[in-house]
Amino acid sequence: MSEKPNAARRCDIVNAALEPQGHHAQGMWDGLHAALGSRLTRVLPEDQYDHQPLQGGNGRFVLAADVRLDNRAELGHKLNIPAGQLKTWPMPTFYWPPMKNGNNNYWIIC
Repeated sequence: MSEKPNAARRCDIVNAALEPQGHHAQGMWDGLHAALGSRLTRVLPEDQYDHQPLQGGNGRFVLAADVRLDNRAELGHKLNIPAGQLKTWPMPTFYWPPMKNGNNNYWIIC
């Protein structure tokens, strides 16, 4: 039996310690040299669709975040993303490559 890489082992330890903070769901992404974990306690109806860590760019990008984005319409307007493309659920979507707005680049998860 092979042992998990160091990053994954450490992520497992932290995820286990955080169990009281997120007892409905957990997730982990293992990139061998880095690992991301998540814990979730569902408090809102849309939380049933939250499955992290998220992956985008054919697996090139990974995100785990404790975030609630409530200004989707405003961001969509500023970044010229049509309202029909802004998603609340079932699954957030990485927009890649970064959206351009003037001199700034944005990585958007809607």
